[in-house]
Amino acid sequence: MRSPMTLTMGLVAGLLIGITVRAPRPGTPATSGAMDAASRDGSYLAKLDVENARKPRLASGRWSANSDRARFITGYEEGYQQAAEARIAGLPKADANEKAGYQQGLSDGAADQAASQPFRPDKAKLHYMSPAGGSFQSGEDEIKYRQEYRYAYLNGYQEGYYSQQKGSLWSYYGK
Repeated sequence: MRSPMTLTMGLVAGLLIGITVRAPRPGTPATSGAMDAASRDGSYLAKLDVENARKPRLASGRWSANSDRARFITGYEEGYQQAAEARIAGLPKADANEKAGYQQGLSDGAADQAASQPFRPDKAKLHYMSPAGGSFQSGEDEIKYRQEYRYAYLNGYQEGYYSQQKGSLWSYYGK
């Protein structure tokens, strides 16, 4: 006859072995990122933007933790790039105004993160560029230019602030 202590230890050992065998194995960075909810969310929203021929708009505020926001941004960028490669025709291209806004936002976001400043994308000064002709055709054109600069700045700021890849140039703004 076995003692209760031996039976208890046997059960505990069996449970530990069962848990260890069933424990998920850590994947490579690419696979673990693909399994992450924030990355999947970013990738999904990017694909929707490409399918609807929209310019990229990072919405990392959907996630509360900075690490989730960084993974969302990475997932969005990868998803947008992959979907854009599959569907080249009809996609919008970044103009010089947007590229300038993105670069300024990237720089400001990285500087704020390095200085341990709070997330404050509203500090942007609108340095949008006027069209090649030197002036706007209408007030609506100027509003559109301001909006495009602002959205590009926000995309760059979020990437610079939350991403560990500070300084990487997102392919949408690099073309």
